Amino acid sequence: MNTFFKVLLVIAAVIGALWWLAVGLLSWTAGAQTRSALEMLNTSEEVTVEADQIRLYLDGAGLRNLRVFSPAGDRLSIAEARVGASLWPLLWSRELDIRQVTIRGLVFEPGEEFLETFLDSRSADDDPGAPATDDEGDVDERPVGEPAAPKPFTGLLQGGGPGDPEGFHLRIRKAEVDGTLRLPDDQRVALQLTLRDLAPGREARLEGLFEASLANLELPIREARIRTESRIRTHPNGLPESMDGRAWIGLVTREAEESVDLQVELSARGTESGEEYRLKVLREGLETALVDFQGQWKRSPQQVEGRLHLGLTETALRDMPAWNHLRLPIAEGSLEFTTSSAPGASRDSFRLNGSADLPVLVDLLDEERRGQLREGSIAANLEGWLDDDETRVTGTIGVENLRPRDHEGAPFGAVHQTRMQRNEAGLRVTGPVGLSGPVTSSHGQLVFEDLEHRGSPRLHLELDQFDDREWAPVLDLLPELSAERLVVTTP
Repeated sequence: MNTFFKVLLVIAAVIGALWWLAVGLLSWTAGAQTRSALEMLNTSEEVTVEADQIRLYLDGAGLRNLRVFSPAGDRLSIAEARVGASLWPLLWSRELDIRQVTIRGLVFEPGEEFLETFLDSRSADDDPGAPATDDEGDVDERPVGEPAAPKPFTGLLQGGGPGDPEGFHLRIRKAEVDGTLRLPDDQRVALQLTLRDLAPGREARLEGLFEASLANLELPIREARIRTESRIRTHPNGLPESMDGRAWIGLVTREAEESVDLQVELSARGTESGEEYRLKVLREGLETALVDFQGQWKRSPQQVEGRLHLGLTETALRDMPAWNHLRLPIAEGSLEFTTSSAPGASRDSFRLNGSADLPVLVDLLDEERRGQLREGSIAANLEGWLDDDETRVTGTIGVENLRPRDHEGAPFGAVHQTRMQRNEAGLRVTGPVGLSGPVTSSHGQLVFEDLEHRGSPRLHLELDQFDDREWAPVLDLLPELSAERLVVTTP
């Protein structure tokens, strides 16, 4: 037994000696490590890398005063960075234990070429001539114009799968990032992120702070401040089990004197039958949410149910920034839907009940008619179902107080009891209609057809009376409805 303990002491002494020898070698060769790293990083002509120190430790790596330059004028610098990790858990639990990640003084200053490319570029997804690719980057061999089959929705969290409890897992005890994006004209965007205790079977906490000071007069915002707090609980198999997050947003626009303060709440939780989701957008001082969405994904049968409520009132949208001179429309109402997420699903259903500001809605959705409406609102109470072969919708659509831009008289209005059907032959909409003009009112039937064999849409109104000159301001908004496409019959 004494011999056995002597052997253990010798082994321990050898390991200890090797450990301190490694520490000594790493300390003595810090300068050599920096030179070797810089030689490797500067093999490309695309960038030039400088650093005061880049070195390895027994428990990780670190650097000080890293500077990266590109020929186009881009500059990236990091004052200090350190990664501390333990590799021993990989031997018995297949877990990489990262104790600390710290990045301080990260600054990116883009050059003029980068800014111009970023502002003017279009992604490949926006290029109609670009070949379609799948998730692996392989070119899709489908004929051009043929839509890809949508992938079934399988949840936001675990995706309906069991994960791999015996597989490789990552643990991050703490990570901190402090960075700044510097833009021309003394503009800056600062970001701070902190992540704590990300590991299987535990609850991680992610905190962020985003602050921007912008001088570009083309942007509707002068200052922005966003603070976020998120909690992510993971299953022992390593996949997310629940997520809860909040964001406090303060926006200072160029027109308003006071800040627009918003709060966003987001959650996703796993349930026995699937997953539940919630999204709320609130404005300080108002009880009713601007946006309130509740949804549920069911694993069996595979379907998504949801309810969306909008409270975009005039008070809620006051002083909101207008991006590209486009404002959010005043809109109130709710949308309920049920959609199957299973492959080869048969039918989806929905119910819509709400109203919206028509001029702003047209500005957002129809660029050709932007700015042509001065006033008006649209209301709808619809329900329907759809599948791959057919769509049917029934209900009521109404337009009130419609005033085209150059119309100074009384407003126009319309109410339609709609029955809509779409199939492989095309689209057909029918039903009773009532029109109210500045002078006269009329009632009758509406038939709208956009059929494949006809080649162009056709609207037929069968009314008890109709005055073309009275309705000219509205007809001028619909130049595509020529004499051949618009037929109005009266007794």
